[in-house]
Amino acid sequence: MHLTLNETRHVSLDYFGLAHASKSAAVLILPGGGYGFISPRESAPIAEAFNQQGFQSLVLNYSVAEHRGYQHALDDVHAAFQAIAAHQEDWRIDPQKVILIGFSAGGHLAAAYASTTTTYRPALVVLGYACILASMNDLLAIEGPSLDRLVTPANPPTFLFGTAEDDLVPVDNTLAFMAALSRAKVPFEGHIFQFGPHGLSLGTSRTADGDPRQIDPHYATWFPRCLEWIDRSVD
Repeated sequence: MHLTLNETRHVSLDYFGLAHASKSAAVLILPGGGYGFISPRESAPIAEAFNQQGFQSLVLNYSVAEHRGYQHALDDVHAAFQAIAAHQEDWRIDPQKVILIGFSAGGHLAAAYASTTTTYRPALVVLGYACILASMNDLLAIEGPSLDRLVTPANPPTFLFGTAEDDLVPVDNTLAFMAALSRAKVPFEGHIFQFGPHGLSLGTSRTADGDPRQIDPHYATWFPRCLEWIDRSVD
């Protein structure tokens, strides 16, 4: 199902539902793309992977390109949570068990939303090689604060992963957010893999687009580790 949230900015929500499922936890996925586009490698393949594990899955196509903007993107996530609440019966989603997942620029948006929202709070947050520091603003072509400075004890428990070899979004971004969570005493789990470029997504042939450099079995263990963490963290 494809739901338009903002026609002017081309914002929409794609729902990957489990047929005949009872109300269950859901993942709201924010793909990367540097706020210039929505990465397909971090969209449907991620939704389908979580679907296969029993989650209702949604992908938010947030404001990008000429419509990019820090506040626009935050408003888009809020609108997505509003839509989930409005359609919780049709989509068979427990609104208290929505997990916010973001990759790269989508991770920037997920971290920003989780650290600032006062309504529609995600139950858990997952950040993959996320942009966090204000030093990334030029790359993202947006204006926004260093997100580690926004973390409070109210932040949801968070799972983070990335690679030390990432030369586009330095691992310092993930480490800074981990340190902020630790200072605020927010539960978190982090995995820094030594090898791998930026944007590995699942790290399997499913998201490699035929490029063997995008396949890394060790890095790919982030997904089962994340599932185990969710299982232990969600009420």
